[in-house]
Amino acid sequence: MTMKIGVTGATGTIGFAFCRQLQESMARVNINALCRKPSFPDQAQKYATVKEGLQGIKWVETGIETLNPATLRQLTDQCQVIAHFAGWVAHKIPEDQAGNVIKLNVLWPAILSLLARESGVTRFLYASTRMIYGFIPKTPEGEKIKAAGLTEEALLDLSEYKSWMETTLPEITGFAADYVRGSSTNIDSFVSHLLQAHPIPNGTRDLYGLSKYMGEQIVSALWDQGIMGICLRFAPVFGPSPIDSMERAIPLLASKVYAGSEVTVMPWSNSFLYLENLIPALVEATQGAISREESIIHFGPHKKAFTQEQAARLLIEIAGSSNPVRVIGAPARTDELLDVTRAQKILGLRETPFQEALQATYAYFAKHRLTN
Repeated sequence: MTMKIGVTGATGTIGFAFCRQLQESMARVNINALCRKPSFPDQAQKYATVKEGLQGIKWVETGIETLNPATLRQLTDQCQVIAHFAGWVAHKIPEDQAGNVIKLNVLWPAILSLLARESGVTRFLYASTRMIYGFIPKTPEGEKIKAAGLTEEALLDLSEYKSWMETTLPEITGFAADYVRGSSTNIDSFVSHLLQAHPIPNGTRDLYGLSKYMGEQIVSALWDQGIMGICLRFAPVFGPSPIDSMERAIPLLASKVYAGSEVTVMPWSNSFLYLENLIPALVEATQGAISREESIIHFGPHKKAFTQEQAARLLIEIAGSSNPVRVIGAPARTDELLDVTRAQKILGLRETPFQEALQATYAYFAKHRLTN
């Protein structure tokens, strides 16, 4: 039997690698992928690279201003699985972008969930983040959190957001239903009115993690409709990729090391997740047995988190370079390890030693991304 999968975010690092792995590992798979029409020359080049690397995919191309239910139905049509990897990814969000974060991380999952039910989808994968736990400060309160460990329950202090979510989530899902029916179409107007009527507590301080948490609530509710709603909480991802942003931590450090420049880092630790370990586990998530009780799954390293300085010095050692390293700022946060036992047990998540993963990543970037 041929599996048909609808994918959003196929032009991103994880979505691209996921689609490629699907094609390589499955004998019979058809992929629909939603793709924004490029607005800038660098986007056009990126999309050209993606399409060259992913042959045989049905691309559903649209502009943000022309996206509509009919277009989205082309994505979900006759699919057994939806893999929703698209979204707003940023730890710090400007105040003027709050609406886009709500739109991409909360409203779109609500709309796609309804279309999944309409199309007979049986499994919905939702890309979430470890940032639903928020930043863990080096304070007595933070030490208590670290001692308790990162479990399924969100450590982001949701009490101050509870009333806001209880008010806004029904409005968001209600608009999504109207949108799918075609009775409401102006998404920007709706989101703008929503945020004016219900200002977000603390502005955008925790908005990235909060928006993903809200998306999880929508996707988890799919179990009540007979659809497996699976939430995938990722640590920061790195690895060999032809399209990864050079502004992300590991690619940026690699580019500085390659150029022989001074490497500036923050005194933070990161639980870096190697792309080559993540992707086979995600492919398994499209077909493996997963119960409702097991449907929130953490992805990250299970042995050690590294500071940015440690990552930089390892890259310098790998490159045989002698770049100066400058650490700026105070140790404002730490990135504790997620409990990845479930991903290991159910999906076969493995772990490559960090130095080995860095070496493979640096070799790839030095050969393919940093030579021009």
